[in-house]
Amino acid sequence: MVCKLQFLYFIAAFVCLLEGCGSNRQDQDDCKNGTPERSIVACTRILNRAIAGKQEPLVDYSEVYRNRGNSYRHTNQTDLALKDFSTAILLNPQSALAYDERGRTYTENGLKSYTYPLAIKDFSEVIRLDPNDANAYVTRGWAYLEFDKAEMALPDAMHAVELDPKDANTYDLRARVYDALNQKNLAIADFRKSLAIDANRPENTKRLLELLGITP
Repeated sequence: MVCKLQFLYFIAAFVCLLEGCGSNRQDQDDCKNGTPERSIVACTRILNRAIAGKQEPLVDYSEVYRNRGNSYRHTNQTDLALKDFSTAILLNPQSALAYDERGRTYTENGLKSYTYPLAIKDFSEVIRLDPNDANAYVTRGWAYLEFDKAEMALPDAMHAVELDPKDANTYDLRARVYDALNQKNLAIADFRKSLAIDANRPENTKRLLELLGITP
């Protein structure tokens, strides 16, 4: 068995030597870690080689699509980003990151009435795949809140705080939810908790002072 594996590795190395695996590895690194512009070019080259029948060993093509989608997202090419995230999910339905990034793309663009329900659906998939991810509850909670569904955001905010009580973002969300629900004292308490963890939140400081009736 060991001899067989060694032979297969030798064949893979020989093929790499013939086909230029050095440049392939550079593409893989740029696809994952390069600037958005370099990532798009590198990921596209990897995918074009696969389409031409030159699939590379140990390459996760779902991740290639996800990486390119993220680069499209950061260069404001929304439609291309959504298409790549959807392909990544099709190839790997267990990719919580792909659902998360597609959900964030939905919240960043388009009309709320259309995109936010799609975002909430994707964030719900992230929670299904990893129910202990506090950040997933935060992102879905914000989506509910931005979609004027504060009462639906509250359970997510509560759960996020339970999962990660040391993260200012969890208290930040819950403070905003309480504020939207006109629960002033609870909002004040959570703004204070958020700022105690991370004082560099000027919008929270401003809103806290407003709730306290203090003029800067």
